[in-house]
Amino acid sequence: MRLLFGSAAAVAAITLCSCAASSDVTTSNPTTHEAAVKSLRHATFSQLLVVASQGNKSILSFGIPTTSTAQSPYQDIHGSSTDITTTLTSVSVGPSGHIFSSNFGDSGLRLYKYATGASGNVSPQATPDAEGFPLGVAVDSGGNIWNGWYAPSEYDSISVQSSSFAYIKTIGGAHTGLVGPYSLAFDASGNVYVANDYPYPSTVSGNVEEFASSATGNAYPSKVISGSHTLIVQPTEVWVDQSTTGMGRLLVSDYDGNVLVFGSTASGNATPVQDITSVAHPTGVTTDSSGNIYVSVPNDNSIRVFSPGATGNATPTTVIKGSSTNISNPKQLYMAPF
Repeated sequence: MRLLFGSAAAVAAITLCSCAASSDVTTSNPTTHEAAVKSLRHATFSQLLVVASQGNKSILSFGIPTTSTAQSPYQDIHGSSTDITTTLTSVSVGPSGHIFSSNFGDSGLRLYKYATGASGNVSPQATPDAEGFPLGVAVDSGGNIWNGWYAPSEYDSISVQSSSFAYIKTIGGAHTGLVGPYSLAFDASGNVYVANDYPYPSTVSGNVEEFASSATGNAYPSKVISGSHTLIVQPTEVWVDQSTTGMGRLLVSDYDGNVLVFGSTASGNATPVQDITSVAHPTGVTTDSSGNIYVSVPNDNSIRVFSPGATGNATPTTVIKGSSTNISNPKQLYMAPF
């Protein structure tokens, strides 16, 4: 389904570091490019990269693929009415174009839903107050909202609600193994993958679990990816690649210093087929329709883009950063159809 995002958002300059060519490309005159970019954007940009920008309490979206005349954010949701805090961690987009976010540690402890095309200082819809901290959020093809919860006084869980926040079910209990469900993502069959980031300080490494779409209550995961060979220590986001290049491969950004890629059938103490080691403390990962890998780097206030097969000390093909992007301490990412 085509998503209709903020057509009135300003189109201005962005600084792109094309690292393969070791040069910066800057659109020095935003007005000169504005009309051209607006008229071409539907033909040029097929996807939107949505960024949880924690440092300036914003949710940003950018046209993908990036170009030398790339735009400033199409959407920049920020301001006191948005209820976004500096604990913003997770973003997702529903099939109708609504953006969802969760704020770990927010005084309201809520999941937020913003209208399609929302930008600026807009008020969201919100879940009722709850006992616990909202973590990862993902929306399935039916528009149902899956939200991971950290509950200090009981088992962590995943709540499932309709698009209007009506309760559907909960996955939780000792059998689930959920401990800090920090990120959620769906595969093509609707099964949900969960990155568990154990609360720190902890001597226990995190892991990735898969649950069937039909799972409910105190269910066992369908599989668990965990162990020393996986290199998973402190996972910050899990993403399932839906591109034709890497269909079904599983990507995990790990704060310990790795961007890990597993095959679609990986389970147990599996060894990643790719391991990008050139990013310090990555906090989010996603892929576009060509299989390119996008990684959020908070200490550089940037998004680094790698080729589909990148591994080891890889050089990014592009770095999205600069004052016009408004990216500040980026966390989790989400790639959506335009």
